[in-house]
Amino acid sequence: MEKMRMKTMTKCTLLAAAAACTMLTGCDSEEDLQRYRGEEITRLCEDLKVIEYDGCEYLLFGQYSYAGLLTHKGNCKYCEQRRNKTK
Repeated sequence: MEKMRMKTMTKCTLLAAAAACTMLTGCDSEEDLQRYRGEEITRLCEDLKVIEYDGCEYLLFGQYSYAGLLTHKGNCKYCEQRRNKTK
């Protein structure tokens, strides 16, 4: 009797796990995913602003939020000029 109960519990657990996996995975096509990613990148790029401060260019993201992000621009034109001047 105990073995039968254990088998039933195992089957129910596996069935619940399979149902959870099915619900958590999407059925979107690759085209839909590419379109979503493109829209998301466009939205994020609209939130970016390039500012100049202390002789360098910085990217400002989320400029209207409390936790905005400011980071040095990787292809800063002023740093490039300084590197070329020292060569």
